[in-house]
Amino acid sequence: MSEITIRNHYIPQTYLKHFLLEDTLFVYKKGEKFFKNLSITAEKRIFGVKGEEGLKNIGLENNLYTLEINGVRNDDVENIFSELGEKDYDSIISSLEQTPIGSEVSKDIKEKLCMFMTCMRIRTPQFKHEIEESESVITKHFMSEDFSRKTAKQIVSDFKETSGLEITEDEAEKVRKDIVDKKFSFEYPNAYFLKFGLMNIEAHFQIFSGMKMVIVRSNNKRHFITSDNPVVYFVPSEKVDFYNNSKNLMSPYVELFFPITRNMAISLSRRDGKEIIKTANREMVDILNYNISHNSFDFIFTPVKMNDLIKFVKEYIHYPFEFRMS
Repeated sequence: MSEITIRNHYIPQTYLKHFLLEDTLFVYKKGEKFFKNLSITAEKRIFGVKGEEGLKNIGLENNLYTLEINGVRNDDVENIFSELGEKDYDSIISSLEQTPIGSEVSKDIKEKLCMFMTCMRIRTPQFKHEIEESESVITKHFMSEDFSRKTAKQIVSDFKETSGLEITEDEAEKVRKDIVDKKFSFEYPNAYFLKFGLMNIEAHFQIFSGMKMVIVRSNNKRHFITSDNPVVYFVPSEKVDFYNNSKNLMSPYVELFFPITRNMAISLSRRDGKEIIKTANREMVDILNYNISHNSFDFIFTPVKMNDLIKFVKEYIHYPFEFRMS
């Protein structure tokens, strides 16, 4: 019997190895969970890993892709992601590195990169959190509205009718108040976010491939970083309105960034222009790194230690977007 895989790499080693510099990658632990122990200093929230062997121990979460479904193996989900872009990633990067500045981005390369970005968007813990948070907020809102119109006596009657059990009106009132005040939480199986993500692969791919792609290449003195949420998109604050919320992928103003190696990154938008490979100046690198770092979830990955990232290990800087209902 083959060994059951429980360590699921949501950021594949095939991708992360392209951010190694002198065989080293630095990891910044910036998630909220790393600040709960006050005895852990900022210096301890940064560590380096050596070589491709070291990459085996980062960008992973135990049982993230485990589905308790008969006939579905633990490796099946990772195999899907591998087939949809990951297995071709090295050849894509090799091709881009040999393509001169000013060249057009070929249709084949664009489609492969859009499919890879699609998978990198839907396979992460951040995406899981996003899907579960939005569902939880919506469900809590409607439950709160419903229970605000009920009396404790009605709840007692409803509970007996549905479960056959009896509770007191005092117990019912406590339940009613907790639901109205939204003082409860949900737990979701992995199948919930994975089903949503896998069913929307084609939709994400069509959205990404319908946008204008520019690939920027830096010199060896300025490096792109990446994170555990590497597909970053948003509508700029000055363009946000009733029709264009900050996380609207269909907005004509949406901007998307995705680092593909320590020296190359993708910019997607709906602006007019050619789809080309161009040189990234210092400002472009800094803008992309700023957005990648601030939209990270728990981890930032970087080829070198950077002064601009120290703030993330000194204090908790949360993911900037939150799903809310008025």
